[in-house]
Amino acid sequence: NFSFSKLNNNLLIAPSFNFGISNKFNKKFILAGQINKTIKEKIVTFKNVDGTIIHQENVMPGKVITSQIDEPTYQVDDKHIEYVFLGWDYDYKNQTITQDITITAQYKINEYVFLNFYDANDALVFSDKTLKGNDYTYPNSDPLKQCDEENYGYKFVGWNNSLNNIVSDTDYYPEFEKVSAYYVTFLDNDGDELYKQKVNEGDEAFYVGLTPTKPSETSGKYT
Repeated sequence: NFSFSKLNNNLLIAPSFNFGISNKFNKKFILAGQINKTIKEKIVTFKNVDGTIIHQENVMPGKVITSQIDEPTYQVDDKHIEYVFLGWDYDYKNQTITQDITITAQYKINEYVFLNFYDANDALVFSDKTLKGNDYTYPNSDPLKQCDEENYGYKFVGWNNSLNNIVSDTDYYPEFEKVSAYYVTFLDNDGDELYKQKVNEGDEAFYVGLTPTKPSETSGKYT
């Protein structure tokens, strides 16, 4: 519907309109819509040094990794090589994840040499390992060698190979020199022999026999 207005009986100035909108619709109109957006999770992959996948999980963007990741290990067939875990190449703890990420284990590589020690009869008596290039101290007492000659003995003077800056697997055999020897006899109070020991020149004697005693002649005792 519309009508014209007059001003002082002159010309029409402007039309005025009055539209009516029916509240009845023959068609369905969408006045507002909601868009559903799928948020894609990020993939976090933990790998060992050889590329093997240790652990993998999906994490929502902006979130942190909450899984407990066990400390990995890595071994090779060579017994001389040892891998010592140092950590991961990315500090993922308390860090929000915003993209797919691969986290790789980091190791320190230790290289070892193996040592075998033998006695005077060429029998293996001790084995150990040490880091390549290290010096080594034999942890046991010096090896002994029996001498059947009455007035002589064998004194240990060292090993056939150096214990300094060891760079390869090494066998160690004791080396001796022939020296003069003496017998040290331990006697009790009556002059009876308690213990007798053959001692190489320059060495110390030591008593390993029974503790000597003396019958008491009074109410006291001897110490």
